Amino acid sequence: MNDAPPDLARLPADIPLPRIVRRDPTAAPPGWPEAWRLTLRMDPETPEVGLLRVYRIAPPRAPRLTVLYSHGGSIRPDPVVGSGLWRALLAEAGRRDLPIRFVAVDHRGARCEEAKQRFTLADRVNDLAIARALAGDDAPLALMGNSMGGHVALMAARSLGVRRLALVNPGVYGAAAHDVPLGPRFSAAIRAPGSWHASPAFDALAALLQGGGRAIMLASRADTVIPDALNAKLEQTIVRFGGPRGCVKFSTAGHTGMDPSVPGDLLDFLSVSEQ
Repeated sequence: MNDAPPDLARLPADIPLPRIVRRDPTAAPPGWPEAWRLTLRMDPETPEVGLLRVYRIAPPRAPRLTVLYSHGGSIRPDPVVGSGLWRALLAEAGRRDLPIRFVAVDHRGARCEEAKQRFTLADRVNDLAIARALAGDDAPLALMGNSMGGHVALMAARSLGVRRLALVNPGVYGAAAHDVPLGPRFSAAIRAPGSWHASPAFDALAALLQGGGRAIMLASRADTVIPDALNAKLEQTIVRFGGPRGCVKFSTAGHTGMDPSVPGDLLDFLSVSEQ
């Protein structure tokens, strides 16, 4: 595959999208029948701009929904495979025998602190667009984001034509943080007082809901990472613009914890057919 797939043409023209210059099957972790390692470049003359790992698992029958997942910002060797939330969601979907295709990415740079600082939140949005092209277009697409992945999913929703969005302990960031590398400049941008208040992610959420889309937010009253005021603004946006198409639930599990009801709540929401 030498060119970006046609699906990516829906991205705004002012976003530079890397080309997939090489696609290699890679060793799939347990439970993931398919996995690829994608080599990306901006154009044939530029150096490599990162490796993106994409994982896909399909149901035994024709899927009625594709769920694409953006993980959080923690650095670890297995960003997706090591996610307790994602493992629990897959296990619950298996128990229910749901016709859902699951796709996830290890975002570029997510396995190493040094490598992470070469990429931005905007790059993570592009990662989802590239993974979308490998997901298949025979079923509606839902985006799911955890922590930093909440912002990424929100910012990707409009360009990917998504109508279902699931947010778990989501963070959102101001415009100043969206296009700077995930290192010292990013940290300075998000630590500026009130930096998240005018985040474009709120506008993206409102637009999705005003367009007839649906959104669920599962957050924590005991979160020491996400400010209560940020959760409150997301909740207000969902209630104001989503009405019955929105759902907000709070637990006391903390930012990295997970209430046992979360996988079931997510699947109950995602599995509702479009009206």
